[in-house]
Amino acid sequence: MGLPADDAIWTMEVAPDDPKLIVASTFRGGVWRSVDGGASFQRTNNTWALDLQILPGGTVYVGGRGVFVSHDRGATFTGYQHSLGYFPTSDVYGLAADPRDPRHVAIGLFSFGFQAAQLGTLFHDPPV
Repeated sequence: MGLPADDAIWTMEVAPDDPKLIVASTFRGGVWRSVDGGASFQRTNNTWALDLQILPGGTVYVGGRGVFVSHDRGATFTGYQHSLGYFPTSDVYGLAADPRDPRHVAIGLFSFGFQAAQLGTLFHDPPV
């Protein structure tokens, strides 16, 4: 199966330590993952997604209608809500995780500019 032909691909990234792992985010189709260098893709998350980042080791961050994190190379995701009251209504247009401390994530919010957040501090479970 390939990426959807009738959807916009917002971003695509190749894992820095594994060229066979590719993750793409699409406007309507969610998050798609390839483990064979792009020969095939499977949808792994249905969220609306605008940005993503893959860290060495396979941790994947996705931003869109919230922040979603995968610790298994993009196979499954956990959604996090921000503890700041306005975040659930503001889309995440950009994100960057610190590879030295992947709990520290900088996020660009559509309505409120830049925020730096720490998973487990400003982000909390339960999943969105």
